[in-house]
Amino acid sequence: MNKILLFLILFIFSFYETFSQYSENAIGAVQFSYYHVLDSLIVSDTYTADMTLFFGKKITLFESPTKREFDSLKKVQTISGSLSNAVGLKPLPPRTITSLMYRLYNDNKFIIVENELKNYLMEDNLSITHWKLDKDSVKIIAGITCYKATGNFRGRTYIVWYTPSIPISGGPWKLGGLPGLILEAYDTKREVVFSCKAIQHFVNPVVVTIEVPNDCIKTTITEYNKLKEAIAIDPFTYMKNTMGITMEKPANFRPRSTKSKNPLELTEQ
Repeated sequence: MNKILLFLILFIFSFYETFSQYSENAIGAVQFSYYHVLDSLIVSDTYTADMTLFFGKKITLFESPTKREFDSLKKVQTISGSLSNAVGLKPLPPRTITSLMYRLYNDNKFIIVENELKNYLMEDNLSITHWKLDKDSVKIIAGITCYKATGNFRGRTYIVWYTPSIPISGGPWKLGGLPGLILEAYDTKREVVFSCKAIQHFVNPVVVTIEVPNDCIKTTITEYNKLKEAIAIDPFTYMKNTMGITMEKPANFRPRSTKSKNPLELTEQ
């Protein structure tokens, strides 16, 4: 048994609690195309994915629809004990943004929820450097007038285009804090790009409810990252101790790396 993994499970589980639920009906959504150069020394090593930003008047949710679907299937098939030979469940490339990311304007909070058969909730202390606004630079995105802003965030300088016509201080991933929704963002090296593909405005009946799960295990980003690394080395001990499922380790099993050569966040602060 992996003693380090068992210790981390017990440590994090000691902070299990029902998180006060945040819930609001979405008034719209932005479909983004996400592009990321995974190795700054190999420009052809890239990852692309579709992402969605749901926005309400008080909260936004940024997520990967593919990851959410994968997690749901994985949970159902693991509970049924059929994960090892699950039909139609293909491994998800470990190169996407995997979190559910909630921005709560009134409470000035940014909540991250990760799923490893169970939901883990963390709060992130966003520290985006003061944005430099350039209202003379205008760009039309999806038929909407946007303005340019530049700011530094955790080792990268981002150029973003935001629209005051949607007066919501959010955007893709962890970017936000402007007097309008961000519809496009990229770092100066073009290693990270979020491009708006389409915008939807919802009317009654309710299409989507933005809701922070209330069955989360509350932890910190540091402790979760330690747990994630331990799971990558020994997922079988994790499944046994969290779900009570014993699975035989395949002969060709190789631990997957959780390290990135060119992460989105180059610095912690």
